[in-house]
Amino acid sequence: MRTFVGILDGRADVWGVRVPDAPGCYGGGATAEEAVASAVEALADLLQDDDYVRATPLNPTPIEALRERPDIKAGLAAGDVLVLLSAPGDAGRNDRTPIAAE
Repeated sequence: MRTFVGILDGRADVWGVRVPDAPGCYGGGATAEEAVASAVEALADLLQDDDYVRATPLNPTPIEALRERPDIKAGLAAGDVLVLLSAPGDAGRNDRTPIAAE
């Protein structure tokens, strides 16, 4: 099972999650929880798309390395939150989808 890092941002009733290691993978919702669930669903869809997987190397970057990227550091300083995402259908995945906020 691969675990990807998502970046959660938003406020009030507009939330979004982007996944830096999966280009084009975004989630959104009226709450942070909805945005994370939407991102997990989008990630699952991308991981099941053979053309996308062949064209896009999907190697999750460790959270520690992402924290050091200047763009992500700036977002964290502005209030973004890192979340861990595992997608249903990913090779070797179990039936639970762990999600953790930092």
